[in-house]
Amino acid sequence: SVTPVREALVELRAEGLLLREEDYVHNVGHCQRSGVRIQPLVSTQWFCDVSGMAQKALAFDPDHAPAHARLGYIAMFYDNDLAAAARHMERALALEPGNLDIISNAANLLVSLGRLDAATALQQYVTAQDPVNPAAHGNLGWFQRLAGHWEKAIASNRTLLLLSPD
Repeated sequence: SVTPVREALVELRAEGLLLREEDYVHNVGHCQRSGVRIQPLVSTQWFCDVSGMAQKALAFDPDHAPAHARLGYIAMFYDNDLAAAARHMERALALEPGNLDIISNAANLLVSLGRLDAATALQQYVTAQDPVNPAAHGNLGWFQRLAGHWEKAIASNRTLLLLSPD
């Protein structure tokens, strides 16, 4: 909280222990809907390592597309190994080319590779196939925003808000 910090500064000034004060321009985020200041909350984080479970699934069934997709997701977002992510996503897509979750994960990989137009095209396909999926519209809006397609991003995010107002 800010109050204890301000109290400490008053004490340091009073005791002559504060060496200097400087203005600092900071960038504190604000909620785009309410305008309320957003402050990061430092907290203990935990994650489940599901790579072992995905490996076991592949040992049982080497053609289990969701396991390949999950390993691709882990390689992309947690290991920062885009080559491994691409191998797993390619295999998953070859096994289940119509699986919308896998297609959406592949679109995320394309974003990581800087291929925003291809990612947007894949995500547009996902939203066309599942038009009431808020996450699909949210991803599409994010990709469009990254590509600088502001009006399209706004439209996608409006659809997201209609589907999931909370």
